[in-house]
Amino acid sequence: MRHWLWAVALVALTAGSVRADYLIIRYNIGGKAASADNAPGTPVGGGGDVRPGGSGAPGFAPAGGGPASGLRPGGSAPGIMPAQGQGGRPGSGQPGFQPPPGGMNPNGPRGSGSAPPGGMMGSNPFGGQQGEREEDAFETYVIAVVEVAKTMHDNEKLNMKQYIHKWGYTKAYNDNLTIQTFLVSAPSLKSRFTAQHSKAIRGENPDLLVSCAMWALNHGMVDECIEALDELAKKAELNDHFKKIADAFTKAKAIFAKSNAGTESVNTWKTRLPDYKVIFSNEGHYALFYNSTETTAPPEVERRLVLLERNMKAFYLWFALKGKALPAPEEKLVAIQINSGDEFKIQRNALGDVQLVSDGFFSPRDNVVVFSTERTDEAYNMFRQQTQTYWQHGWKRDDLLKGKEAPEGAKKEAGTKKELNKEVLPRMQTLALLEKALEEEAELAAVSHEGSRQLAVATGLISHTVEMPDWLGFGIGSLFETPKGPYVGVPGAAQVAFWPSYGAPNWAYIRQWQKWDDSKDPIEKLDDPVVALKQTVQDIYTHRVRLPVSTEIDPKLSPSERTKKEKELARAKEEVTRARAYAWSLTYYLAKYHLDELLAYYKDMGNLPPDLELDGRTLLLSFAKSFKLVNPAGEVDEDALSKFAFDWYSMMRKGKETAPGNDINLDKPAPKPKDNQGMPGFPGMNPGFPGGGPAMPAGPGGAPGGVPPGGGGRGGRGGPG
Repeated sequence: MRHWLWAVALVALTAGSVRADYLIIRYNIGGKAASADNAPGTPVGGGGDVRPGGSGAPGFAPAGGGPASGLRPGGSAPGIMPAQGQGGRPGSGQPGFQPPPGGMNPNGPRGSGSAPPGGMMGSNPFGGQQGEREEDAFETYVIAVVEVAKTMHDNEKLNMKQYIHKWGYTKAYNDNLTIQTFLVSAPSLKSRFTAQHSKAIRGENPDLLVSCAMWALNHGMVDECIEALDELAKKAELNDHFKKIADAFTKAKAIFAKSNAGTESVNTWKTRLPDYKVIFSNEGHYALFYNSTETTAPPEVERRLVLLERNMKAFYLWFALKGKALPAPEEKLVAIQINSGDEFKIQRNALGDVQLVSDGFFSPRDNVVVFSTERTDEAYNMFRQQTQTYWQHGWKRDDLLKGKEAPEGAKKEAGTKKELNKEVLPRMQTLALLEKALEEEAELAAVSHEGSRQLAVATGLISHTVEMPDWLGFGIGSLFETPKGPYVGVPGAAQVAFWPSYGAPNWAYIRQWQKWDDSKDPIEKLDDPVVALKQTVQDIYTHRVRLPVSTEIDPKLSPSERTKKEKELARAKEEVTRARAYAWSLTYYLAKYHLDELLAYYKDMGNLPPDLELDGRTLLLSFAKSFKLVNPAGEVDEDALSKFAFDWYSMMRKGKETAPGNDINLDKPAPKPKDNQGMPGFPGMNPGFPGGGPAMPAGPGGAPGGVPPGGGGRGGRGGPG
């Protein structure tokens, strides 16, 4: 789209709008997405310590039995892949990203192959791509939400009215079979901020300005947050509390305006990745290495840099709003973007990363983030296989978003012009918009989680020399994360984020937490507060999700026993989500109500000897000391710990913490019935088109192969007819 045309669309979307519509697009893939990561050659199962260099699980492989060195400049292997060592995987020792000899997991310490006999399943801590549990691995749909203008675009050339969004124009299509679209209406974020900001300025109330700035940040409005804090910094008379905030903000702005000077890390990575190109962000805080064959940086690389810089501002602003001035990173922050999703998975598996929560991972020792250009979740990959069939037949996604006519081949296959404009073109426009939105969602999720973890190390909050508890690293990332959906078990339309969010209750976990908290079912409800606090701090939850779980049910069980067993299995399958929810919830509570103690805890943990064995007792005692939960003898004060744990639960409950989007209707409305479930098309298009769709894995009640004209069941999708 031309720059002026995009600007017109964006202005129409945002300027002066009091109301906003959110277009929700849900696409049924048609069968369960069997995780590609549970294929042969990929580690599945449990056992061992997940920390780098641990005894049983793959880590960043130590060289010669020494400290982990897989990503470290100066390590034994010049590339990303580590040299072979105890607890790690063999690497090739060649520069750049190199697959290990013999496949993704040759002789790996956790075993390989598909799930072991007997119905066992395994998982890495906090889920993700490696040995994923069923709740994450078996989604049957993808879903996205796109903000659209209240007014419609009248496309006279195509004789249709289209929604206006930031990428262009789309006529939504809904067949109630494969694609469902519906609207959720709410006051626009911009209008709500403007009202709050105006009130704060009129009242000359610094507290209202700070509240307005935090609200803006919680709703992804970084520039508006700066706008509110600029007003605060102008005020001549402020008490000590607000003066700290204003001073911290002023220092943060100075950091935003000045690039990071150090280039030692960048130069090291240039040597290690000679085949990669490097591009710097306009603000000069980030260097991004990428392996695209294009002569200039592709759009997805430039977008990643913009998101990294924006995330950095949000990170500093959140702490400034707490009166904390973070130091500037000494070095330019290094990120690496891998163009191939398959290559990214190889690297992630080979490096033994345990924080598999996005299409990226983070290496604390090097303070480097690695991103995949492509989404790696299987549901999206199945969806993309289908859309790729369309693009190969001449459809162009950018043209569809610009409101252009269909390609000539589609016109011939569609039949009449009326059929083309009523069915074929809206469907293709909707799929183009969905794919675009899903790509952006993944980019934001990876940057906001992994990029925030990188900033925590770069600013000295978290040590890169001491192996921190898994929950702690995940917690700081999830505090600023806008996770990608769909969120398993979350009711209503909010199965995906409606807007970015920094420091607010997490879209993916707050509703789950409160649902479990409300439950009276002994199997479903949250653990006792003291148990939850101890098991979170001691990393027991994150270790538990690696253990194999038998999914078999004894046929001799009585109906009541079988029901109980099914509930227990359902609970076991959601342990990944629970581990994440506990880690996020505790971090959120500590950051909001005990920030000074949390920062002291980070510092105390960083001061521990690098080679100290961080067993459960050590972890709990370190936590208790930082949060003043010890008795005069220096041991854990169980009464104080209990009171602390119950306060955590109390402050997370409904009425004290609200889920994002709680003030708009997030209940999914029933879609309008539609008689026409198929549409004209050309061979190779989606089910419902003559000839069926692209070949897909078999699902329940179906198998690979052709489907009759007019569509098929929810099982395997047929190939071209």
